[in-house]
Amino acid sequence: MQEIWLQNLGWDDKLPTEMSQRWQSFLEEYSDLNQIRVPRWIWYQPEVVIEHHGFCDASQRAYGAAIYIRVEMGQKILTRLLTAKTRVAPVKTVSLPRLELCGAVLLTEMVTAILPHMPSASSDIRCWTDSTIVLAWLRKPACNWTTFVANRVAKITQATPVDCWAHVRSEQNSADLASRGVSLQELAENHLWWHGPEWLQGPRELWPAQSDTLPVTELEQRAVKVHFVKGPSIDFLERFSKLDKALRVLVYVQRFFKRCRKGSFLPSSRPTSEEIREAERTLTSIAQRRAYGQELQHLTEKRPLPVSSPLVTLFPFIDQHGLLRACGRLTASKTLQYDERHPILLPYDCRLSRLIVQFTHQITLHGGSQLIVRLIRTKYWIPKIKNLVKAVVNPCKICTIYKKRLQTQLMGDFPTDRVSFSRAFTYTGIDYAGPFEIKNYTGRACLITKGYVCVFVCFSTKAIHLEPTSDLTTEKFLAAFARFVARRGCPQRVHSDNGKTFVGAAALISRDFLQAIKESVTDAYSHQGLVWRFIPPGAPHMGGLWEAGVKSFKTLFLKSTSVRKYTFEELATLLAKIEACLNSRPLSPMSEDPSDLLALTPGHFLIGGPLLSTAEPEIKGEAKSIINRWQHLKAQHQQFSARWKEEYLKELHKRSKWQFPTRNLQADDMVVVKEDNLPPNEWRLGRIVSAFPGADERIRVVEIRTSRGTIKRPVHKVILLPMEDKESSVPRD
Repeated sequence: MQEIWLQNLGWDDKLPTEMSQRWQSFLEEYSDLNQIRVPRWIWYQPEVVIEHHGFCDASQRAYGAAIYIRVEMGQKILTRLLTAKTRVAPVKTVSLPRLELCGAVLLTEMVTAILPHMPSASSDIRCWTDSTIVLAWLRKPACNWTTFVANRVAKITQATPVDCWAHVRSEQNSADLASRGVSLQELAENHLWWHGPEWLQGPRELWPAQSDTLPVTELEQRAVKVHFVKGPSIDFLERFSKLDKALRVLVYVQRFFKRCRKGSFLPSSRPTSEEIREAERTLTSIAQRRAYGQELQHLTEKRPLPVSSPLVTLFPFIDQHGLLRACGRLTASKTLQYDERHPILLPYDCRLSRLIVQFTHQITLHGGSQLIVRLIRTKYWIPKIKNLVKAVVNPCKICTIYKKRLQTQLMGDFPTDRVSFSRAFTYTGIDYAGPFEIKNYTGRACLITKGYVCVFVCFSTKAIHLEPTSDLTTEKFLAAFARFVARRGCPQRVHSDNGKTFVGAAALISRDFLQAIKESVTDAYSHQGLVWRFIPPGAPHMGGLWEAGVKSFKTLFLKSTSVRKYTFEELATLLAKIEACLNSRPLSPMSEDPSDLLALTPGHFLIGGPLLSTAEPEIKGEAKSIINRWQHLKAQHQQFSARWKEEYLKELHKRSKWQFPTRNLQADDMVVVKEDNLPPNEWRLGRIVSAFPGADERIRVVEIRTSRGTIKRPVHKVILLPMEDKESSVPRD
């Protein structure tokens, strides 16, 4: 039952197959319980001698105790089980000696509960256990042990005399059956369980002899198999990420060794410069012995280096400190210091060389590779040092951020809404522009307020519709959207920015405002099948169509207004004129053909021609029938559609930037999120949680977990931090 409870199953959950089979076996075996008969008479008579013997034992699964009655009838001795009890071991892991002690406590509780109700002639009790540790605990005062042991020893010694406890071998301990378990069939035929050990039915001389010395330990002796494996040696420097900290720790270690050798106490203080130099020489010597052991042996024995040695060209020698130095061709130079003429040799792939490069990179305030190489070579000579410096500097987070190498990805294909010919404003992009100052009337002491312009851009024809609004509330936008729908028709899909977008320098369209607009508009026009879609936050390039429309509008607006302020009616009139100008622009560059006089403009898809063109005179003559007129309009529409495909759509093939594919960002990549209004040292560090592939399986939008929550950003707003491979120590791009 305890094992079932540990599975954390619900009341209606099915048992695992293995446990279900064990439970069925137990129920089937439980039917054999009627085979067991327990006599109730204990042979009590006034002339007999009655003794009680208790046995206790424990295992990792349970502990139990049993009490037997021993009756002497002259030359005849009879024994029989009087009572027994078991308990499961606690869920918390407890050592076996402590479980044996719990079994002794259980036996003590049974003795104190049964003996007072037995006849006075049967008050003698003898307790047996196969644990020598429990006996050792009982023979010393409880104050000598830990709290767990002391409390239980005190309870046992207060209820029973210590002299009544004795040792019995495990195979003769009947309580072992209670602690380890036995089937009903075996229990019914088990003489040890029902009558106790054989010697209990004999004279006292046959009882187990007791020892005076008992071990005191909680450790259980078990025979185990041991397999020795020689593990790799751990480098001292692998525990540190900074060279100065490693040197300080080594100084304290060397001080400890000196105190142990001299046997005197040296006052502790901060490491001195001489101690730092000595620790540095120690680390250098260890690194050289590991990498250049063969060269050191040859030089010590005054033998020439083998031709295959990488140090042959440097003509090395050993200085007075036992360090390997280079003896190049600059020995006679008087302008160089000793360390510069004879630099210390260090291998390229050792931990010390890497820490030296990291330390130099920090003290130069994240300086460049050339500066780091020049400073290191004033004291050390490291082969392929430029590659090592690049491997250390490239993963540097601060350097990576300030280089501002933002991620890029191949410019994606246009969406279907952008390259499908449809009615004007069927697929529409929306953005706000402003704020602009508006006066309530023309005259003195007029009130100046702020106004905004809602810009609607058609995806297929690039037609623009402008609507003035007095503020950024949802009600005002719904009114502007209703005016737009009344004039241009209800769009099928609407696209807009997502997140926080600054409008001008003061007003702010928040995400909640955009969400409220989306819900209100979709509810009001749901019967017409309107769908609203947001672009990812912080990705204005994904809404480049309406961003370009806003830019074009602002250019004409600022040129025409200068510093003048308009009333709301004057602003609406000006917006209508700007809208006409924008919708009269050619969709594609005009050719050099002199006969090509009519350029295709957005106005052709609105009114059949540019909005700024002169009105055509009325042609008097024969009146055309309605069918001919319809055919003429249909042919004109088809002509506009053909010209749109030939002159405008095919001009969209080229990619102006992001012309090459790059590696897709993946989950668990570490990145830095660029914030346009914060300096680089305050940009947030994050980890990519998930990526969103496009139709071409290229990742252009990712979800990032930062210290302030999870955000969604385009890849052009993140900087990928190189992750260092611990095995190869080469940065992963």
